[in-house]
This record gives sequence, structure tokens and C-alpha cells, in this order.
Amino acid sequence: MDKLDKKDEEIEKFSTSNRSLSDKLDNLFEHNLNLKSQLLTLLDPQQATQVKTQDKFTLQKADTSHLEEEYVPKVLLIGTSNTRGIKEDKVTNAVKIHKSIQYTIDEATTYITQYEEQPNLVILHILTNDLKKYEPTTCVDKLMHLVHLIGQKWTQSKCLISLATPRADDINHHTNGVIINALIKQKISNCHHVTVVEHTNMLSGGNTMMTLLSDDKYHLNDKGTSILANNLKHAIHSTLNITIQRNRSRSRSRNTNSRQVGRGRGRGRGLMGPAPHK
Repeated sequence: MDKLDKKDEEIEKFSTSNRSLSDKLDNLFEHNLNLKSQLLTLLDPQQATQVKTQDKFTLQKADTSHLEEEYVPKVLLIGTSNTRGIKEDKVTNAVKIHKSIQYTIDEATTYITQYEEQPNLVILHILTNDLKKYEPTTCVDKLMHLVHLIGQKWTQSKCLISLATPRADDINHHTNGVIINALIKQKISNCHHVTVVEHTNMLSGGNTMMTLLSDDKYHLNDKGTSILANNLKHAIHSTLNITIQRNRSRSRSRNTNSRQVGRGRGRGRGLMGPAPHK
């Protein structure tokens, strides 16, 4: 009888142990199925491709944003009050423009001497007041001295001279402007880093368009400032070899001469409103 009892005990222990091992095996089997399911999901070709493509796109987008911020050309615009109405961040999205109002060539020279950040392009629109005070040759000499200073300070920068705009306040002042413009074009003919932008689209039949001038007959009004801003825009793109993005619906109606520097039609871009005169 004792032997039977012992056998029963052994059988019971064996059964208990077997059930325990069976439960463990079931758990391991279920865990194995979960691992296989996860592995199949991770190794699914289509999903893997989508993840890889998405990661690559995100990386490229981040890199492109970094490059765009780093390589936007910088333009320094120095001008008389005729440039005050130009809203520099509206002229073009292709460059970053910093504008400083300086009324004379001497003031501009002082400003350039103290300015530290190197621009890709320096624009000078500073003949409006000096041509009333100095002889044309003196104006040109002072301006070319400034251009030379810019070339020495920033050897990799380009310089764009915005020529004197037409005026009707005094025939002598207007004539001086014409002479100065001609002398400047002659002076820079051999300067590879210097270009000019003309504003002959402010003339009609060789005469100053009065509709572009303020009451004093030499400062530009809103419409005149708009044309000036547009001329500068085209000159900036031309000088820095940046293509202008055009709207197809508009490009058909644009004047074919608008690609020529200083010949733009002058749309209302970059205006801030009437400016105080000096």
C-alpha cells in the first residue's frame, strides 16, 4: 500500500511539473509569435522604403533650409532720401538688403569706413544733392574715390552705381546730372567689379516725366520711387547673375526691354509711402 501511495505522489509531482513546463512553453511560444510579428513588420519592404524615403526627405529639407539661410547674398544700399520710400525687404526675395540713408558722398564715405559686415554688393544712389553743390568732374572724382575705397575694403564685393535721376527743378542741375552720368559710364568702362543702373525710363522723349516728381520737382514721388525700386531690382539680379522668377501670365505683357538694366517698366514694388525731403 505504501508503494502505491508513493507512486501516486510521484505521478502527482510529475503532472504538476509537466503542467508548469507546459505553461512556460506556451508563454515562450506566444512570445516567439510576437517577436516574429514585430520582425515581419520591420522587414516589410514597402514600409521600410517609406520610412527610408521620409527620413531622407526630412534630412534633405533640413540641409536645404540651412544652405538657403547661409548663402543668401547681402546687399548694402546707400542712398539719399530718394531711396527712403523703398521698402528694402520688398524689392526682391533673392537677396537681403540693408539700407542706409546718407545725403552726400562724404557722408556715404564715412559710413562705408565704419561699416563692418562685408556685403556681396554695394549700391550707391548718392548724387542727388552733391550735383547741386559741386562741378560734375568733382562729383565724379569724389564718387570714384568712394568706389575705390569699397574695392579696397571688400575685394570680393561688387559695386553698383545708381545714376542721377532726371529732375526739373533747375536746368543746370539736370544738365549736371546728365554730364555726371556720362562721365561715370566712361570712368567705369574698365572696372570689372563696378556697374551702373540707368533711369532713362523716367524720361519721355528725352524730357523728365513730371508725373514721377514731387512738388519740389527733383525728389521722386511714390510712382517715381516705384520705378527706382524696380530698376534697382533688375540691376541687382543682373549684377549678381540671379534669374528673376516671372509670372507667366504677366511676362507676356511686359516690355521686351525690361531685361535691360535701367529700362524696366517700374511696377509698384517696395514702397513705404511719401518720404521727407532733403
